[in-house]
Amino acid sequence: MTETTQTQTHSGNITGALWMLAAVGLFTATVTFVKVLGEELDTFQIVFIRSVVGFLFVLPFALRGGKSVFIPKRPWVLLVRMVSGNGNLFCSFYAVTHLHLAAAIAISFVRPLLLIFLAIWFLGEVIRWRRWTATIVGFLGALVMIRPGFVEIEFAVIIALMGAAFGAASHTSVKLLTRSDRHLTLLVYPSLFGCIIFMVPGLYYWQALTLTQLGLLIVMGGSMICAQTCVVRAFAAGEATFVSPIQFIRLIGAALIGFLIFGEVPDVWTLAGATIIVSAALYTGHREIKVRSEKTPAPPPPSTDI
Repeated sequence: MTETTQTQTHSGNITGALWMLAAVGLFTATVTFVKVLGEELDTFQIVFIRSVVGFLFVLPFALRGGKSVFIPKRPWVLLVRMVSGNGNLFCSFYAVTHLHLAAAIAISFVRPLLLIFLAIWFLGEVIRWRRWTATIVGFLGALVMIRPGFVEIEFAVIIALMGAAFGAASHTSVKLLTRSDRHLTLLVYPSLFGCIIFMVPGLYYWQALTLTQLGLLIVMGGSMICAQTCVVRAFAAGEATFVSPIQFIRLIGAALIGFLIFGEVPDVWTLAGATIIVSAALYTGHREIKVRSEKTPAPPPPSTDI
């Protein structure tokens, strides 16, 4: 890799990090809405309405984008994205509605660790030891929070772990697809697929909606599709193994929301795990900025010609 290529890679990682930070904020808002709605509505109904809202939100942009949006260049990889993305959506929503918010988010952080292996095998990314260390430390921070052996391994925990696996596959497929397909392609097809597969169970468990619930569902669908847009742009700009660990910061927002809105008081283990996770994410970003500055060529000295 030449010096110019390295500089471009690091610059892309910083851009990707900013997009991922935006996604973190939007996802935190989304899970808050899901948690509120899940107290009265079934998960299937929530994900079905979310899929419909997301599809209607992105469809006008896709139509304006022309025929190329609807012609995927890697249909089989797109199929993986559609299945894994919607699998992650359902599992994540189920975990959020059946577990404490911070615990559900913490378990989802198995995903970046799985993503490292997928990035090596399918994306050909070179993983340096500092990035390995930061990701593993962040994962250990999540384990500190959920404390295996102290937290009952219930069905919702298994679903949350399945969601992490689906999420890793989804993010890897997004990274592959952004090399060939348009961003809108990665958004419109998964949303349409979600409408189809969740329609029957969503209607089966359907309950009449209040105006407040309808408003929350619409806002949730919009925030979710915006968050996914940010994720797509993050993986298009930066390396998957760099931008993905930034999602650890979601844990802080989840803990705060859980405390302020749902009365979930974080204990010392939650605070300790959150500190470890955020430190790992911040260290990764600090190292990337430092490496980028070292690789940027110094400006030429001023001319001494008379």
